[in-house]
This record gives sequence, C-alpha cells and structure tokens, in this order.
Amino acid sequence: MFHQDYFARTLRWCEPHGGWGDHHNFRFANDIRKLNNDSGFCNRLLHWELGYIINEKLNNDYKILVQYQHWPEMDLLDLPHTHVDYSGINDVNDLYWNFDYEKLKFKTVFDVRRQKVKLATPITSAKVKEMFKTQDFTELRESQHWYADFGFETMSRINTSWYRSTRPISKIKLKHKQLENLLTKTLSNVVGIHLRRFNGVDFREEDYESIPPKFREKMKLLNDTKSVVDTGYPYINDEFYFEIMDDMIKENPQQKFYLSTDLPTHYLTPFRDRYGDKILHSGFFQHQFVTYLYNAGIDVKKLELYANVIINVIDLFALATCPFVIGNPHSTWSEFAYYYKPKTFVSIGNEIDGPRSTEIKKMYKEHFKKNKNTVRKL
Repeated sequence: MFHQDYFARTLRWCEPHGGWGDHHNFRFANDIRKLNNDSGFCNRLLHWELGYIINEKLNNDYKILVQYQHWPEMDLLDLPHTHVDYSGINDVNDLYWNFDYEKLKFKTVFDVRRQKVKLATPITSAKVKEMFKTQDFTELRESQHWYADFGFETMSRINTSWYRSTRPISKIKLKHKQLENLLTKTLSNVVGIHLRRFNGVDFREEDYESIPPKFREKMKLLNDTKSVVDTGYPYINDEFYFEIMDDMIKENPQQKFYLSTDLPTHYLTPFRDRYGDKILHSGFFQHQFVTYLYNAGIDVKKLELYANVIINVIDLFALATCPFVIGNPHSTWSEFAYYYKPKTFVSIGNEIDGPRSTEIKKMYKEHFKKNKNTVRKL
C-alpha cells in the first residue's frame, strides 16, 4: 500500500494564526524559555475541534492532518482521527528552518503513482461559516483533500449550538497511560486555579503595589516583553485568591491546590510560603514526566526547548483533571479545563462585574459537602 492510499482523503488543519511565535529567532536563541513565544497550544486544540466535527459529519471518512512543526505536542497526545505530516525530525533546528516552505508543503497533495502534485482545496471563512450555519457539510465530498484557510475559529466563535455530543476535546488523551494515571490519582480531590498573569493580562502600574517587593522589578521587566495586552484580562492580585483559599481550608483542612500559570513557577513563592505543601504546580510532576518519557525513548530535550511542550501539557491536563476549577473568563485554557472532564467550574469574574469571591466560596462548600466522603489525604 502506498502512503497516499491511507491518506486518500485529508483535512489539513493549518495553524490558525499562520504560525506561532517568531520561529526564526530560534536560530539565535533556540530555547523558548528565553524568548517571548506563546505557542497558542490551547487555541490550536479548540480550533482542531471544528475539524473533528466536520469529519464526524462526513462519517470520519477523512484523516485530519496537523503540521508537526506547529504541533510538537503530538509526541505526547492522541487526538482522534488525527495525524502529523511527519515526525522523523532529528535535528532540533529542522523544526524552525524553511518555515514558509514547510507550510506550502503541508498543503500539497503528492500523487506518487502518477508523479504529480497539486494543492489541496481551501476551506474559506465564508464556506466554514455557511456549513456550520446550515449543518450541511456535503460540499466537502467534492474534493478528497482540503486545508483550513479561515483563520482562528472555535466552537465558541461559530454556530455550533446544534451540536449535542460531548465536546471533541474531551476525547483527547495522553499517549502514555501511566502519565495520565499519575495526574488522575494525584489530583482527584485537588482544587485547580488558573492563575493567568502574563500575555493578554492588563497589568497596570498600581497593580505592582500588590506584588511582594522581591518580585516587583522582575515582574516589570517580564511585562515589558509581553506581545499582547487585553483589557478583557484584568490582573487579579494574590490577596483575592488567598481569601478564597483560606476559606476553603477552613471548610476542609486537607484541601490542596493546583496552580496553573503562564509565569515561571518561582513566581508562585507567595503561595508556597503561605500554604506550604498544599500547593502543587507543573514542577511537581515534571521530574516524573521527564524520567518516564526519557526511558520511553522520547526526545525530551527537543520537547523542552521547542514550544515548552512538557510543561504546557502537564499544566493544561493537570488543571483539566481537577474536579473543582477556578477559571478565567474568555480564556481558551480555562475553556479546555471546563469541558475536558465533568467538574465544578466557576470563573473569577470579568471586567464588568469584577471578581466574585463570595460565589466561588459558596460553590466550593456545596462541592465539598457533596463529595465529602471521597476526600482523601494525598
């Protein structure tokens, strides 16, 4: 069988923002931890859901393809009916060299038998909106190969009110069951908090007063490297979270917290100083993940340097595994956590209503009362 026979019909799901970060920077500092590069991991997952729904409506007759250059997380994840274009990359520099050439290659259909090539057919913005509006996807039967050419759209941004099945993201699994079990077992009674503090957050001068002095200057320098600021993401200071967490511990002295954050974990020191070993974060699982993946023959160095894959996968799936989550409004990261598994979910509030700690504390008390008999010491 030729390779092209297995991929006789494809939906080529291009990265919705045309490529995250500035890949060419890696030739000069090939470590994402030294650069301001948001890989848009969760944006890509929610964008992928549309491809899944389209394929589902076409009886899963197509294979969804994603570009490994944009999806290095596929080394660790299983997305249903989804494959990478190629993954046999040995040199880390190959991941960000000839960037534009690789995008064109991804859209190209190779007919090896007849020694011919052609471009897949684009799914335009007008076409995708019309299909989801009418729930009629049969037009895609007219071509065997399509590529997404409509930018960033998700189920929250397009007409999917008719879709009654569980969200496609709930079907995503970690490839390594042992790592998935590690998160499930450790976080079965943990409160997850999405602590958004970097890209997109509207950090104002007066907010620095609430930051411990030893972190104040570092935070100012960090904020100077931001690529995005959005008034829809107000800065919520530590004291707001402390008040809620203190109240939860009064209700349940055994309560632990997983903090999912877009900052280096040493910025969580105020939380660790206050709550000690009740605080978990991605670093808590990092050594176990790295050791397991290294022994499984995975190129750990590549995944650490490129797109910060290991930490991002731990952080997202750990938050999404928690049975009670305090999320951020308008955040795809929090949206993923909400829909990934059944849970109690509450948002911190928004720019209009402001934080709502009273509601969060009330919901926690109801949650704890309902699940009291299942609480165990970690």
